[in-house]
Amino acid sequence: MGKIRKTKSYRTHQPAVPVVKKAKDEDEHEVEKEEISTAESALSRGQRKRQKRREAFLKKMGMVQRTVLQKEKEAKKASSGTFGDLEELQQSLFSETVAPSTGSTAEPKATSKLTGKQKKRLAMHELGHLKAVHTHPAFQANPFAAIQMHLQNTVVANQPPPATTTKSSKK
Repeated sequence: MGKIRKTKSYRTHQPAVPVVKKAKDEDEHEVEKEEISTAESALSRGQRKRQKRREAFLKKMGMVQRTVLQKEKEAKKASSGTFGDLEELQQSLFSETVAPSTGSTAEPKATSKLTGKQKKRLAMHELGHLKAVHTHPAFQANPFAAIQMHLQNTVVANQPPPATTTKSSKK
């Protein structure tokens, strides 16, 4: 006859989740908790681990998506500027009302990207200019008239006069 060995506690199969018996006269709320715990206990240990990893991954991906959307918003705001919401004003300012002149066939120079230092310097310059505009008495009296006068003095003055052929109407 062979030697009888005592079975070790770690060698015997242990249940994944301890079974807890409940009294029959419990509230419905506690019954719902029991249903949830039985659903979780139906999963094996590996399944629970995989589910936990999957939930952590989905949580991480949700945070990544939010940061990507936030960066896109910031880039859009940076490209459109502070007054980016005034689309109609921008369209009216930058639309060409006069036909382009045929004399200049040279391609426009591609704008180079500004470095961070250059952007900061430009922003500081623009803020100083904006403060000067806000404190100007003509702007304080009537902002729209001041902007219109500025555009007439700068944009219209910079455009070359259109080549017109005038017929003499004198006889």
